[in-house]
Amino acid sequence: MAIAVAAIALLCSAPSRADERSTFRDSTVLGLNFGLPDGTAEPALGEPGAEEAVGRVDFVAESAFYFKNMELLGLETVEGETLFGTLLPLRFRYRVDPRVQFELGAIVGEDFGDDDRVNVAEPLMRLSFAPTDRVYIIAGTLLPTHWAHDALLDDTIKLRGRAEQGVQLRVDRPHFKQDLWANWFIRETRAEPEEFEIASASQGRFFDDWLYIDGQVIWVHAGGQITESDRLENNLVFLGGASVGAARDCAAPCLSNLRFAARFLHSIKSGRDIDRETGTGWEVEAIAVLPVNEKMEGRIHASYFRGDDLVLERGDPLYMLDEYAQLGGTLVFNPARGLAIETGILGQWTDDELNFTYRVNFMWGEVFATPLRRNREAVAVERLSRRHKDPRSFVH
Repeated sequence: MAIAVAAIALLCSAPSRADERSTFRDSTVLGLNFGLPDGTAEPALGEPGAEEAVGRVDFVAESAFYFKNMELLGLETVEGETLFGTLLPLRFRYRVDPRVQFELGAIVGEDFGDDDRVNVAEPLMRLSFAPTDRVYIIAGTLLPTHWAHDALLDDTIKLRGRAEQGVQLRVDRPHFKQDLWANWFIRETRAEPEEFEIASASQGRFFDDWLYIDGQVIWVHAGGQITESDRLENNLVFLGGASVGAARDCAAPCLSNLRFAARFLHSIKSGRDIDRETGTGWEVEAIAVLPVNEKMEGRIHASYFRGDDLVLERGDPLYMLDEYAQLGGTLVFNPARGLAIETGILGQWTDDELNFTYRVNFMWGEVFATPLRRNREAVAVERLSRRHKDPRSFVH
């Protein structure tokens, strides 16, 4: 009831911007997270208990069902869209030792309502290595659950099912978070230029998590050497920002986390036969986290954005408008082992038009042991310390 009253009160106030992305923290295809999520309730690589799966081939069944309805009406440059479907990153996992694992499988999916039975069929080949505590190097199929700002990387990209392939570095230290990746999404041919993105999202946490400092950048390149196409384009987007707030333990329902953030964005676009374009923007935001009980959490989001000719190759096109305001709330349920359900609604004020976005997401994952197992003598293995995963401290 406290969540509902607070959400209604905020929705009746002046319009402001809300986080429209999924907030799942454990999925490997949907949401936002740090470190190396497993997509299941089992210990991930580098966590205490991970050594129990060493030498064993497991089958990981993970599923993500999503519904996102963007009712964007009356806008000249941005159209509304409904995304409804499923992504299934099904794979076999072999854990060489507590710090190394290999995954082989496929990401399959379907856009509900299409004539085709399977719309997404992407290979999944991922080698993960934890050289030290809470540091992860990934090669092959990347984790697309980047916590980069939506202006740099639109969340709807991952809902379209195109797997990200390349290399990735993730750091999940208590005082420093990092997601650095290179995604090679089009290989160069004679007829088509190569396309790739290199991006980084960094966050430092100071004064007992009271202050967060963010630095993010993405470079999107299209062009090449052997292609016969004349296309050569570069889009570079920078973000710098900070947030202040505090988290506390309290008996639900309560306000466990409240943060206020401010960000500045700068974009540059250049290329062959293209006049150099630059743009800027700034945003202020507030996020409140309200646990309802042990299995339910509410989030209320509000912020306001002003922009001036931002050019965003991979970002949400709403951030290329001069003004963008939203306000909304999200509820996340964890009713059973490995299962999470998320629902949210938000109002959006853009170009003097009031629109709404609705979303409902389901996530479930489980690990099933197979008979395949490496024959080995029992050996002592190092138990790695648990990753810092306080959900109240997650602010992006």
